Amino acid sequence: MAKTLRLAWLTLAGLILIIILFLAAYNGRQRVSATTFDPPRKLDSSSSEFNTSAGSLRLSQLNGKLVILNIGYTNCPNYCPTTLANLRRVMELLDPSQAEQVQVFFVSVDPARDTPEKLAGYMSAFNPNFIGATASPAVLDLLATETGSYYKLDQPDAAGY
Repeated sequence: MAKTLRLAWLTLAGLILIIILFLAAYNGRQRVSATTFDPPRKLDSSSSEFNTSAGSLRLSQLNGKLVILNIGYTNCPNYCPTTLANLRRVMELLDPSQAEQVQVFFVSVDPARDTPEKLAGYMSAFNPNFIGATASPAVLDLLATETGSYYKLDQPDAAGY
């Protein structure tokens, strides 16, 4: 039973990745950078606290779901909204029973400007089930290290961007 369930999850993860890559290639105007972990691995940051509009959340609370982790920020002009739009399309292609097993989790690396409330509005523009979160700089650094991501925050300009 456990092998069958694991195979089903890996098949679903592979299908989602193929769909994302197909949509990105179809778009043709952007480069996609994604990291997949096969087999999936537990992140040390999964027990860290993330701040959402619904309160504190730990990735470990999403246990049992396939989590698609997206790291970005709401003022991102190109890649972040395009990636989220592609993920929205992916979710629309899944049947409802598959979609309820998947959680898109967007973590902002700009918690000073991306409040949990701002993220909730931003996420709902793509899919009301997508979760947007912020975290402390220490948690963001740990998450970036674990996922092989890099980010750098510039000082806001006079308009706050």
